[in-house]
Formats: sequence, C-alpha cells, structure tokens
Amino acid sequence: MTMTATDLSIISTLTVLVPIAVGIFAFKGATFFVRIFLFFFLIGFTVDVSNWYLIKIDRKDIAQTIFYIYVLIEPIWLTFFTGRSLQIKIRWLIVVELILFFFWIIAHINLQILNWLNPTFTDTFSMILSMFISALSGYALLRFSQKPDTMLYRSEFWFLLAIFIYCFTTFFLNEYILSELLHKIWYLHNTMNIISYFIFADGFYVSISKRKLIEKERI
Repeated sequence: MTMTATDLSIISTLTVLVPIAVGIFAFKGATFFVRIFLFFFLIGFTVDVSNWYLIKIDRKDIAQTIFYIYVLIEPIWLTFFTGRSLQIKIRWLIVVELILFFFWIIAHINLQILNWLNPTFTDTFSMILSMFISALSGYALLRFSQKPDTMLYRSEFWFLLAIFIYCFTTFFLNEYILSELLHKIWYLHNTMNIISYFIFADGFYVSISKRKLIEKERI
C-alpha cells in the first residue's frame, strides 16, 4: 500500500501530539519556556483541527481568519524565544515584534475597508520571517556549540534545532524551488515537520530528565 501526500499530511498534523504528550509530563517543575512551548503546540494543534473541521462544513471564511491570526502568533513566539536564547534585551525584542506586527498588517489587511486582503501576501511574509528566524536560530545554535559538554542537556538547544529545521527547510528553501517541481517534492515539507516535532519532543524529554536528576540530588 502506497502512502499518498494526503496520508503524510495527516501524519504530519497528528505527530504534533508526540511533543504535546511529552510536554505534559514535563510541565511540572518545567521552566517558563518549556511551559510556553507546550501551550504553543496546543494552540497549533487546535488551529489545525479547527480549520480542518471548518473547511469540511464549508466555513472557509472563519478558517481563513484563524489561519491568518496564527500566521502572526507563530513568528512572534519563535522570534521571542530565539531572541531570548541569544540574550537580546526585552526592549529590543519588543521593537522587533512591533515591526513584525506592522508587516503582518501590510501583508494581510486592507486598511481602506478593514478586511482581509485578497489575495494576501502570506507567502512573502512567511518567507521573510522564516529567513530571519532561521538566521537567528542558526546563530544561537553556534553559540550553544561553544559549550558542547552541556548543550545536549538543555531543552533550549533542542528547541532551537527544531526551529531551525522547521523554518529553514519547510519554508525558506521551498520559496526558491521552481513552481513546477514544488508539487513533486511537497512531501519534504511534511517530512521535515515530522522530524522537527520529534526534536521538540526530545527537548521536552530533556526537561524531564533534568528535573529527575535534580530531585535525585535532593534525596
């Protein structure tokens, strides 16, 4: 039995349940970033399921609104996490997030009638943000590599690695692939999503292991 692109897409969507499950176990005693990442995955999964249902009942208008809002939430969170991993000051991150929000408005909203643009510039917006976040996360990974003895035992390292893979391979590279070839290799998008989800799950698992180690030392 041959797996179709639709089958892989469904598997990709459901694979997010892996980091969610591990994240739930990691929640107790976890750091702020670990807990927020769990919340982020819950939002993403809810958006995917809700949009699937809304499209099925022919409410594409609501699904469209939910999708565009999530297009803003995702880069805001990933930019903030990556920036804090690089110890960028909060005030500068706020400036970056405001600029991001400004470009999101330009890419999605018709200011004359206060409605969604048709068509929007979602692809361009996602490409630019993916380039930016992949560059930030790549630089953060280089910073982590300066301490190879400890980086594998930090959840932040695994989260950054997953973010880099997610942004660089599933968005950035696809924008430069000839359109006539894109449909032939679209399975790579879902494949890399699945890989990134398992890396995120490993980040949650590292948090659990660290907590158990601390509890053991207290005994």
